Amino acid sequence: MKSVIILLLFSITIVRPGYGQAIGYQMKYDDPYDINKLFVHFIPLYGDVAATNMTIGYGIQIDYYHLNKYDFTFHTRKSYGARTDLMRDASEKNTDNSNTNKPNVYNMIEFGGTYHWKDFEQEKESKVYLYSKKDKGNKWESMVIQNTTIIGKVRNIYGARLGGMFYDTSFDMNRVVTKQEITLSDASGNSIDEMAVLFGNMKSSGVYLGASMAWFRNFSVEFESKYEPGGDDLLLTTYFDILLASVKVEDIVYQSNVYSASSINVNSIGFRLGIQGKFNRDLSWAYGAEMGYRPSVKTQSFFILLKLSFPILGSDLKYGKIDSVEQE
Repeated sequence: MKSVIILLLFSITIVRPGYGQAIGYQMKYDDPYDINKLFVHFIPLYGDVAATNMTIGYGIQIDYYHLNKYDFTFHTRKSYGARTDLMRDASEKNTDNSNTNKPNVYNMIEFGGTYHWKDFEQEKESKVYLYSKKDKGNKWESMVIQNTTIIGKVRNIYGARLGGMFYDTSFDMNRVVTKQEITLSDASGNSIDEMAVLFGNMKSSGVYLGASMAWFRNFSVEFESKYEPGGDDLLLTTYFDILLASVKVEDIVYQSNVYSASSINVNSIGFRLGIQGKFNRDLSWAYGAEMGYRPSVKTQSFFILLKLSFPILGSDLKYGKIDSVEQE
């Protein structure tokens, strides 16, 4: 036991210098207000796990910052195809013994803006990871993540959010009618066959209203040692939104009869918590996540969303002017 304790103490003594060590540095620049005005995200992969449907697909997002007072965003995504649109795929595979409604293709569109009602600067500590080309081939050094603490400026933004959103999807109607304990009937009052395999279509359009908090860092340093220059240019935003929408469920067509979906209960109010991180570079990547309850059919509102953006193209929208050439 004594030998084990001595070994642990020896290990801590070796590893400890690699964390949070104080190293001299010189700040090259430190301005969290000097960020790109436009970011264009290409989203090669997202995963949306919802009670109504599960989809995997792609999308695009555009962010624009105006006069350090507003920012605007547009976002759209859709599934790769039927096989990554779970309810659509299930509906198409059960066409012989289910309703004849053509399943909706999953689509999501959002657009909106944020007003920066409070925007101020603070000095805070940031951890910068250290890298040395001399240690590139050293296996032991590569196992120890080294960092140091930098005192830099952090821009804090409190925002008010407002925007619109639309999405449509197919869903498992059997699960909904079972959980809501209802029966679908046609115009003559005849109930649908209890053994029918049913899939429904839904559209939701509305607005979101919320608040956000953002932390922007944008600095670069040179170290007075063997380490390569480093820095931090992370633009991190968290948000909370209330979702208000009109939800419409399509009537079911089964064996040439139309069964009304008016008895399906829907939730017109929802909410979400989200986070997005991106970097102030001309070519970069970003990540995002959301969870909450979308306006949807009742008992089917919960969702979790993960998305990855790569590449992101950034621009400060400052272009030099070419002087006109006088003709002789």
